[in-house]
Amino acid sequence: MELNEAQQLYRQVFSSASEQLKHKHKKLGKCVDRARPFYLANRDARQAFKQQQEAAGNFERANEKYNSAKGKVADLERIMMNKSRAFDGALQELLNHATVEVMEAAKLKRQSSDSHQQASLTFQAAQKKVKELNKNLKGAILKSRGYFELTAALNRQLDQYKQRIFSVENGLRMAKQEYAAALHALEQISDDIHQRRKQNKLNEALASMPREEGVGAESDDEKKQVETENRYHGDLLLGETVDGLDRDGKSDFLSKRILSDGDEEIDSDNDDATDRINARGERPSVTGSEGNSREDGVFSDIDLS
Repeated sequence: MELNEAQQLYRQVFSSASEQLKHKHKKLGKCVDRARPFYLANRDARQAFKQQQEAAGNFERANEKYNSAKGKVADLERIMMNKSRAFDGALQELLNHATVEVMEAAKLKRQSSDSHQQASLTFQAAQKKVKELNKNLKGAILKSRGYFELTAALNRQLDQYKQRIFSVENGLRMAKQEYAAALHALEQISDDIHQRRKQNKLNEALASMPREEGVGAESDDEKKQVETENRYHGDLLLGETVDGLDRDGKSDFLSKRILSDGDEEIDSDNDDATDRINARGERPSVTGSEGNSREDGVFSDIDLS
């Protein structure tokens, strides 16, 4: 809004100044057009004078820098020429840097000197042209002085309004940059909040899920089956039978026992097995009924007498 107001005010002042100059030009007549080259040359001469002053200042600064660098080199050389002082590599490095500075300062001095000479020639030519025009157009210059003085005053006023516009534009540009930075920061904050919420929801979902057994863990059925198999194999190793009774309490399979080397499996229902035992001189089992017996004896050929 300030920029729009400043621009609108500038347009109003510019329009008013144009009307005033038109009215003044119409009142004075042709003398304004005749004297215009003089005022233009005078303006160029003022600009050439400013450029000459700037070039002179640059030349003076370059000359001071050159003299300072030369003095530094002279001091270092004086120290190094002292015979009582041993060679110092750091001092030699400083001397080399100082020599480079002298060369750069000398180059800058030459450039600034050339610029100053060129600016001086330009100013002299502009000043010479002003004098010639002042001599040839003296009458028209006197008559049109009021018009060009008014023009200069209005131009200064317009320059002030231009500076105001430039200032507001710079402020607007900075405000836009700050606004963009603030938006970027807000977007970053919003993204962080959404990321934290998403992570919290994920953690809650994981916490609410039932915990499963780890990799390699056995289920209950598998554990029962393994325990049954271990008990079965353990009973066999001990020479006992697995409990396999039916509803009447009788065994549903023939008893078996673990035999030693060279022995044969004995079936209590088989008469041939008894004959074989008697033939070998072995004592038969105390119990001859079906089923398992914990007192079954297995004898070898060792003489017990």
